[in-house]
Amino acid sequence: DDDGDIPEVIDIKETLHTHPQTKSQVWYHFGFHKDISGQLSMKKVMCVECRIALPYSGNMTNLYYHLKKEHPLIYNASHQRIEKR
Repeated sequence: DDDGDIPEVIDIKETLHTHPQTKSQVWYHFGFHKDISGQLSMKKVMCVECRIALPYSGNMTNLYYHLKKEHPLIYNASHQRIEKR
């Protein structure tokens, strides 16, 4: 029996943390890792959809650009929800 060879599936959303001061829906698709001291490591942000780390400089421009370019269906759905408000 090879059950010991099956890797454990980790939900990436459980290991990432959203920006503490934002309410934007874009953070549903991105998050920060914590460093060894338990503080958010805010120099890079991780895409939940493709697990790519992107530089983070305090604004969400590159996050929206990444969604638009790499995940257009998610980007379009997000914009439709925002426009309906």
